[in-house]
Amino acid sequence: MHSRLERPGLSNMTVIYVYVLLLIATWPCVTALRGHTPADYKFADALWTKAALPEVTSYGQPVGELLAKPTSVDHFGSVQYTRNDTYELRYALIWPVDAPNASTPIFLFCAQESPITSVAPGSGFYSSLANSTAALQIWPEHRYYAEAEPYTPADDFAHFTIEQSLVDHIELVLYVQNVYNLTTNPVIAIGSSYSGQLSQYLRIRYPDVIAGAISSSPTSFGCPGLGLDPSYDPYGFAKVATRAASSEGGSADACPSNVQDFFQTIFSLANTLDGLNQINTDMQLCSDSQVSSYDQVNGTLAQYVQGQWVSAAQYNAPIANVGTLGVPAYRVRVACDLLSDSSLAGSDLLAAMVDALAVFTANASIANGCLDITGAPQQSLSLSLPGQPQHQLLTLLLLRLQLPQKLLQQILHSLS
Repeated sequence: MHSRLERPGLSNMTVIYVYVLLLIATWPCVTALRGHTPADYKFADALWTKAALPEVTSYGQPVGELLAKPTSVDHFGSVQYTRNDTYELRYALIWPVDAPNASTPIFLFCAQESPITSVAPGSGFYSSLANSTAALQIWPEHRYYAEAEPYTPADDFAHFTIEQSLVDHIELVLYVQNVYNLTTNPVIAIGSSYSGQLSQYLRIRYPDVIAGAISSSPTSFGCPGLGLDPSYDPYGFAKVATRAASSEGGSADACPSNVQDFFQTIFSLANTLDGLNQINTDMQLCSDSQVSSYDQVNGTLAQYVQGQWVSAAQYNAPIANVGTLGVPAYRVRVACDLLSDSSLAGSDLLAAMVDALAVFTANASIANGCLDITGAPQQSLSLSLPGQPQHQLLTLLLLRLQLPQKLLQQILHSLS
């Protein structure tokens, strides 16, 4: 379904060139797996258009389909629900160019934390890999992120659990395999960040269904109840995020304390009308972003600022333009340079925070001359870090470049 770009062959590759590649590969490079580009979304839009039209493959299947399957709200049977209570689990199927046969792999792209129509199914590195291996792609939508949400007001997200989601995936895979007579075909679960966590757990818990898993930068041990020693630390991620903004992480010494003082300052100001007005003025909040109560400061403004810093720490890439064009390399360090004065307080501290936040959005958050905390882009991509080496160290290093498969094979062949 994808057009495949042909690259010219490499001729007379020198050892020096390979050494340069290896040097680059040893840098802490990261690449975006779910950091969808405008081209990815353009492709996804085209896919949804095709899915709505009668365009089919040479063997009669639609090029792409957006489907739904009745799925149990509670797979384990609770007092509130029975297995007869269902919701519509949406999923996309992307069919290979050639008709599937007994050896066709199935790539299960584990559900992400957003509606399926916003995750650009069919795009990205592993979709390209699926095309090169003639794999059928399954893209499920995660429960509670769907349009048809599996809960009632009394549910209070009781079934918003990893265990329930894992069974969603397994039942969907078995359903697709049975409907299309692909019951013996190997299934590879793929994901990154949270969806990478799902791919790992699927392989561990359901090895009879999932033949393998590709998991990029997963939060595998970020859950309680795993019997770890030391035990699960609910503040572990916050500590890592804080470290990125500290001198230990290469940032200005005063940055962590200034960020913490910022939150204390806005919470204190939020107790009075004059304080709320000061927040709106000093932070130059846009009209639809202004706060008028303590609850708005706590639930909207503080959450926005915290989310921006946490996201920036997670994607604190050593290269520029990762996720958003115009975002600098080591974005946390750059933002912390604006909060490096240990004497910052009051209005100066609030104004400095606005400048720091603009770093994370490449100035998009202040594009209208005011700070927009409602429409500024949130960082939602996940980064793909190379997995464990299966062959030579050389292959591992080259894989860190995330080179196109054809180019990688040519480089390795030139060294043999």
